[in-house]
Amino acid sequence: MRSPSCRAVPTALTQIQGNLHPPLAKPLIEIGKLVIGGLADFYATDVPKIFADELKGQAATDFAAANNAA
Repeated sequence: MRSPSCRAVPTALTQIQGNLHPPLAKPLIEIGKLVIGGLADFYATDVPKIFADELKGQAATDFAAANNAA
């Protein structure tokens, strides 16, 4: 099994944060909150349901750890 892409999320968010230089326009802040908030909900609720039947044993444990970090 390939490494879950959710492992890359914490690094990506750190990179995104490092590229933000205040002051930021309010519309950009609102868009960012919607996008990142939507991803947080997606990883927390939808992704585990999608893979629940496919992952067993250590793969399920590894996936849960990576997804929780995301």
